[in-house]
Amino acid sequence: MKLALIDFTHRSSSKSRTTLQLPQRQVEPSSSMKYLGVIVDQTLSWKAQQAHAIEKGTKWALQIKWLSGPSWGIMPKYTRRLYISVAIPRILYAADVWCITSHGERTRMSKIGPVKVIDQVATIQRVGALAIMGGLRTTATDTLNTHAHLLPSAPLVRKWCHQALTRLASLPKEHPLHKVINNRRMTKTKRHKKPLHHLIRWFKPDTISTEKIPSAVRDPSKIGKIPLKISIAESRED
Repeated sequence: MKLALIDFTHRSSSKSRTTLQLPQRQVEPSSSMKYLGVIVDQTLSWKAQQAHAIEKGTKWALQIKWLSGPSWGIMPKYTRRLYISVAIPRILYAADVWCITSHGERTRMSKIGPVKVIDQVATIQRVGALAIMGGLRTTATDTLNTHAHLLPSAPLVRKWCHQALTRLASLPKEHPLHKVINNRRMTKTKRHKKPLHHLIRWFKPDTISTEKIPSAVRDPSKIGKIPLKISIAESRED
C-alpha cells in the first residue's frame, strides 16, 4: 500500500508542513507525488509532470531513432506509425491537465501550452521526424514535419486537448462529469480557473448537440429496426 502526504499551498507560502502520525508509522510531507500516471506537486504548477513527460518522450524518440537505422532499421512508414502510436501518447498523456497555460504566462503560436514545454515537444518531434525521413541534421524542422506528415508541436498539443474535451462532451448523463461539462457558468468563471475552464473557453464545444456515448452495454441487434441476420450460401459459386 502506497501512502503519501502532500499539502497544497500557494507557491509563495512559507508555512511549515506538519507530519502525519499513524499508529504504525510516521508519514513525512512530500513536495510531489504520482497519481494515475500524473505527477502532482504541492503548488499545482505541473513543472514536475512537464519535466517527466519531456524526459519520457526523449527516451522514446531516441529508441525509435535507434530502430530506424539507414542500413538495417525498420521502414519509414513503420517508424512513423511507431512514433505516432507510442511516442506521442507517452509525451502528451493527460496534457489537457498539465499542459494548459496558466494566468499571465506568455504564449506563442497558440493559446494552449507554456512556451518552454511547446519548444521541448518540438525538439522531441524533430528527433522523431529525422528518424522517419532519415534526413540531414541541418534540415529545417518545418520541412521535416511536412514530409513526415506530422503536425507542429503547438497544433499537436491543441489537437490533443481538443480530443480530450470532445470525449468529455460525449459523456452520458450517468457520468459524474456530465453536469460539470454542460454547466453554462463554466465560461463565466473569473477566478481560480481550472484546466477545464480554459478548454471550454478556447474551444467552445456544443455539448448539447454532441452525440452521447452510453455507458451501459447495448445489444447490437436492437439498435436498428432490422435485426442482424447471417446468410451462408449453399455453394462456393453462389
